[in-house]
Amino acid sequence: PFPAPGNWAYDPAFGAVDITPLCPNATSACDPTIQNPDIAGTVAFRMRRTFNLPSTGCPTFYMGYNSCCRPSSITNIDNPAGTSMNLKGSLVDISLSPCNSGPITTPVSQIYVCTNSITYIDLSSTDSDGDSLVYALDTCYDAGTVPVSYTMGYDPTSPLGSNWILEMDSLTGIVAVEAIGSGSTEDEVVCTRTDEYRNGVLIGTYYRDFRLQTINCMGSPPDLLDIQIAGSGQLNGPGQISICASDTLGITVRFTDLDSLDILSLDTVFSEIPVQNIQGTGTNHLAVDFDLIVDATNLSPSKSFQISIQDNTCPIVRNQVFEWELTFDSLCVLGQVTNAACGQNDGAITVSTFGLPGPVTYLWSTGATTPSITNLMGG
Repeated sequence: PFPAPGNWAYDPAFGAVDITPLCPNATSACDPTIQNPDIAGTVAFRMRRTFNLPSTGCPTFYMGYNSCCRPSSITNIDNPAGTSMNLKGSLVDISLSPCNSGPITTPVSQIYVCTNSITYIDLSSTDSDGDSLVYALDTCYDAGTVPVSYTMGYDPTSPLGSNWILEMDSLTGIVAVEAIGSGSTEDEVVCTRTDEYRNGVLIGTYYRDFRLQTINCMGSPPDLLDIQIAGSGQLNGPGQISICASDTLGITVRFTDLDSLDILSLDTVFSEIPVQNIQGTGTNHLAVDFDLIVDATNLSPSKSFQISIQDNTCPIVRNQVFEWELTFDSLCVLGQVTNAACGQNDGAITVSTFGLPGPVTYLWSTGATTPSITNLMGG
């Protein structure tokens, strides 16, 4: 690897990791022993440094990182080969009690996006303190607080130019990238900011700066087939689930790929809600099953979960992130139906109510006044 700068040291437990999303048997130039690799590739290093901050005086510190210079192939900023990569100072406040643990960022899930499909990139973070995180696209910086100079047609919210739409979800950190028409081949830098709030007060700000390349890909990406929910959850539309009470929701999501020979696999399940018993079965279709442990009192304003699915397209695997938002419905009625066997009267319905004021009364078309009715025929 290149020399670690200053007093930084490489993390020996991490090493150098080729993060190029290669399909099986594909190669990248990150391996110096490979001749004629399939793609240039990207390698990641992790460096560490310990800082001893004084306990007296100003309690707020700004910590940043700067390295020169950027690849000359980048086209959305002027003079990239003479421009630094600068992570503008992250805000650290040591006066907080208890001490604040900064968000842990997920590695960039995609460094390549395809011109013929929507690509979702997970730039979310997790916070062990339960602080609120808000995400946004941000200006890239050269040195200190000096922003880079964007070339004509590019800016912080349009870092891939006019032939692409790039949007970031402020609540989840998911970036959606979609070509307009046939798109264009780009090699650009994208920068984001994560603001950390505690009780409505800003206590931390963190920056990311990464390179994103668009390429022409073969085949189709993974797609959602259907979702089934066991428990008090109801699907209210694409990406929207409402629940009526604290509950364990059994979730089954099925995915497919128009390329029938592609093999789908589960990459990750990221959830703001406790999740357990995750398993994936099949290849195409792929079924992902898991349980969400939902506390309805903690859904304000909402919580979300995402599933990342990838196929084995070469040389770059296609990775898609699918997201659902959960909200609490304080007034709702749920019905559990047991279908009658053909020609039999063994069907049943049980109704559960949540949040309705006062005693609840029931009146079925059969005249029954109980929450459940049985001996029902089909039809």
